[in-house]
Amino acid sequence: MPHTRRYIFNTFTAFSLLLMPAVVCLWVDSYEYVTRIKIPVLHVLEFGSSYGHLSFHKPRISDNPLFRAYEEHLEFSRVPESEFGFYDQTLNWSFLGFAKESTIFGTSVYLIPHWFLVLFFAILPTIWLIKWPKRRKLLAMVGKCTSCGYDLTGNEMGMCPECGVELAHG
Repeated sequence: MPHTRRYIFNTFTAFSLLLMPAVVCLWVDSYEYVTRIKIPVLHVLEFGSSYGHLSFHKPRISDNPLFRAYEEHLEFSRVPESEFGFYDQTLNWSFLGFAKESTIFGTSVYLIPHWFLVLFFAILPTIWLIKWPKRRKLLAMVGKCTSCGYDLTGNEMGMCPECGVELAHG
């Protein structure tokens, strides 16, 4: 069980390390381009990146057949910020870059700042960096291999029989 938890933790840490630079690139790009992705799930879910924020909203769709055709395909758009027309919006609340706005189209838009996502994805790698040296030291103190955790009680060979790593103290 501990190996499974460690494997899951290491997998999520690696995933976070991949997402962190992706979010930073999206963050930098959001000041020059407005990016929108529309996904046809139930109604249209729209994700966007602009002006340092990631936005999530679900537009209010009527039963109009024109909107149903709109829902049938995935749409991706990337427009330079200078060409993007501003829509009328009312900011309902805002705190540290988090915000909720309502548009004239009846849509509620939730904004999450990119800096928050970078910090969020940095949590697991930071924990890993703090725990890794402590884990190796603890394993060595209790007589286990620092690489794989194999119990080395009675081992006289000077190397781990499980993974083959040379031991500092035989």
